Amino acid sequence: PRAETRPAVPPAADAPRAAPRRPEPARPVRPAAPEVAGLAPPAPPPAAAAPPAEPILDATQLGFGETESVLRGMAPDALARLVAAAERALEGPPAQRADAALVLAVARGLSGDRMGSARAAAEFLASPVEVPPNRRKEIESRLVAANHALYEQRRCDEAHQVYRLLHQRGLRDYLTTLRLIEINVDRRDAAAAAPYVEEFEASYGSGSSPWAAIALSRYHDLAGNRPRAVELLKAVPRFPAIDAVAEATVAHRLIETGAADEAAERLSTTEESQAPELLGARFRLAVRRTDTETLLKLLEEARSLPNWQLVEAMFLLSVPGQLATGQSHRLLRQIYRSIEVRGLDDNGVVQARIHYLLHNKRWDELGALFESIASLPVATQRETLLRKLEYYCFADNPDGAEQIYREHFRDTPLNKWESITILRLLSELKRWEEAGKVLIAHVGAGNDFGAAGHLAMRVVRRAQVHEAVLDQAAGADARRSPELDGFLALVQEDLAIVQSARALSPSVQSGGRSARYRSNWVLHTPGGSGTAEEERCMFLCTNQRYFLSLLTFLCSFLGQAPQAAARIFVFLDRDVPRHWYGSIAMVAARFNRGVEVIPEADFMEEEVEHRVDYGFFAGGSNLSRAAYFRLYAARYLMKRHSFARAAYVDTDIICRGDLTPMFGLDFGEKLIAACVEDYSLEVINAAGRNGLDPLAYFNSGVLLLRFDDPGLGPVIEEAIRVSEKEPERLVFHDQCALNIAFRGKVATLPQRFNFYLRPSRERNGFLEDGVLLHFLDKPKPWDIVFDRTYREEWRVWALVLGSILPQALYVDIFAAANRD
Repeated sequence: PRAETRPAVPPAADAPRAAPRRPEPARPVRPAAPEVAGLAPPAPPPAAAAPPAEPILDATQLGFGETESVLRGMAPDALARLVAAAERALEGPPAQRADAALVLAVARGLSGDRMGSARAAAEFLASPVEVPPNRRKEIESRLVAANHALYEQRRCDEAHQVYRLLHQRGLRDYLTTLRLIEINVDRRDAAAAAPYVEEFEASYGSGSSPWAAIALSRYHDLAGNRPRAVELLKAVPRFPAIDAVAEATVAHRLIETGAADEAAERLSTTEESQAPELLGARFRLAVRRTDTETLLKLLEEARSLPNWQLVEAMFLLSVPGQLATGQSHRLLRQIYRSIEVRGLDDNGVVQARIHYLLHNKRWDELGALFESIASLPVATQRETLLRKLEYYCFADNPDGAEQIYREHFRDTPLNKWESITILRLLSELKRWEEAGKVLIAHVGAGNDFGAAGHLAMRVVRRAQVHEAVLDQAAGADARRSPELDGFLALVQEDLAIVQSARALSPSVQSGGRSARYRSNWVLHTPGGSGTAEEERCMFLCTNQRYFLSLLTFLCSFLGQAPQAAARIFVFLDRDVPRHWYGSIAMVAARFNRGVEVIPEADFMEEEVEHRVDYGFFAGGSNLSRAAYFRLYAARYLMKRHSFARAAYVDTDIICRGDLTPMFGLDFGEKLIAACVEDYSLEVINAAGRNGLDPLAYFNSGVLLLRFDDPGLGPVIEEAIRVSEKEPERLVFHDQCALNIAFRGKVATLPQRFNFYLRPSRERNGFLEDGVLLHFLDKPKPWDIVFDRTYREEWRVWALVLGSILPQALYVDIFAAANRD
């Protein structure tokens, strides 16, 4: 018999921890009788004599085979009485226990109860009674054969004890030792497997069979010796010298050890074989290599692929950035179709289906799937409940999400993925104190945050738990994930920013009195400085949080030589402190240019309200009100000035060159020029909700507008109307309003004038191609959580800004940007 091992499938989330074992209640103690003077306490009654032991079959003398024959010949009622007597005799003297255990091992095996038989066999093997030599070998050989059958049923925990006891009693055969290696490797216990490996290699070598090489390879990989693991696998003879199952398993192991090239070389010799096992190995290799063409071809034979491989493919290929969007949609859709027909009995299949529907925002189908599994055991698993909580969040059902949290996750130990999801929920509910407690427990368990570092830092800032997180981490050194150290360094850095801002705040510097920075600056240059400035303008809008990025953009734009001649306007939210206005003038004066500042009261009506939430489950994030200002700022400028062209620019942008060519672009009869958004599910959703073409949906971060076209004003008014009166249409807020209003009136702006940099995307192109670098999504480069190499493009201008502003003012503005 061979020791087959199925490759491990990485779970979608950590397994929930086992519930603590409930302690047995203490036996009540009878209180002592009170002593009476002159009288001794009554003597206890004599102990009752133990009942005589019932006669048990002398199994250790008969041996396994003869005991089995005797039991087969017994009438059912007599056999039942004998089994009951044997169960009672397990409490008797050692010799009787050995006979009773062997009788039970045989009887339970005959009834089909292999697990019960294994437990009785372990009782027999643990007995100190010596079995006659002429019977010992026969009994042990029959016990090990029964144990092999139990192991083949994947009942490894029950089989392990019997194998171990047989080994201790001197049974050191090939298969028993190999199975002990496999069981301990399955348990991820390299130390327990090591003596068996040493014994096996000394007795049988490493290449005695493909299965031995596979087991030893798994051990060496677990022990950290990956080169040795790969070497063992490469030495295994190739198909058809070994069977297809063994060849496929070798290929799986090579893939798991990172030796994909070696796996591909082996599998290249089996191309003509249609064995399901080899098809599965080729499929898994194609998944690891993201070979779309091969995967689509192999999926035509999906019926022969096991569930776990399709499930693994679904999770691995869903990781963003591996494939182009179109390829990813096509491939995952095909995998989903193959999984969908596999029923609902397999937990992995159910989780993969939920994952796909969540990933693709197919809420109606996901709701129907949850209804269809409501009565199945999988519905009560923590992993399913966690996914249902996510579904409720995305479907804007906070009550349902909170109910699941309260009933199943609150006040229970959380694994890594559970606590990250709960952090998102509590952040959206703005329950920062409770979120802080969850985060502290997460750190105390030594878990990192993966891609949720920005969310975690938001919780740290809002709950103000910097010191508590650092203290908790200090007690988790032994079990701490290495990736957590980077996050803790950021918490320490953020704490330093907070402390510096407190120490340098105006109220502290002035001894508690109200203080003002110098603000008697000329904020704009009177009159025009040339024809170009009268024909062109650039305008930006910002609030307190994005004030730092406004200043860094102005430094990068004004610091370029040569640079486009254009009047510059800055529209400010009412939350920007008045004493910060002078910082704009400081930057303008440093580069000898003019900047005109327009406060909110001058261009916005007080009663106007806009939708600023992103919908539920955005991690507590809201859109800045200032995002809508571009609509009102454009209207303000058109009414008061006669510019031919205007450029709107988001503040989370860095300028790397002269913008004169952008102002001179010819876009025919179109009213504005803008860059098309990246094609994504979110863009498809936003465009579809408003009947727009997703391939024409544009990003509003950089807009070039024809102010001299009389048709522009009415379209701007329409965008304002949609933003105020139809908020339900606005997936991306003001950007959707602009896309609705300007449908068919947009020319394509060259990508270099709105060059997207997304921190979640592995490759963002060549920065040298970009003139305006747009830091999309979160975190932003001024957030200490941002860890991409192109942060330097922003940081160099932040340093220039730091050389212009007074230190206290600079720290105050920087701290506000990182308040989250």
